[in-house]
Amino acid sequence: MTTPIEQGAEGPEVVGVQVALTALGVFSGEASGTFDQATADAVTQFQAGVGLEATGVVDPDTLSALGGRPFQPEERTQLPVDEFPSFSRVVNSGGDADAYLGSLGIDSSDLSDDNDNV
Repeated sequence: MTTPIEQGAEGPEVVGVQVALTALGVFSGEASGTFDQATADAVTQFQAGVGLEATGVVDPDTLSALGGRPFQPEERTQLPVDEFPSFSRVVNSGGDADAYLGSLGIDSSDLSDDNDNV
């Protein structure tokens, strides 16, 4: 990734980021492919939760922490959605949510809000 993905960006790269953030429980919007304020807020929350500078911009460190790599049109013919396992699918299939988040380097306690409504 040479250019950060930030508010106003559109395309399959944004869909991949939105899907990853949804799987992590920090984004509840539609994976529309438009990097809007809700996406920026979710990126900021994710960054703060994993100890990165909370800028709301997907830079190489943030992308790496999300476990992804940038979409390369010449390499793929489909959106990279299948690369991001659904958090709900992991939990609903009897998986351990904390273990899943731990495998991504995320402490689930860092994702709770002030009201503990996770």
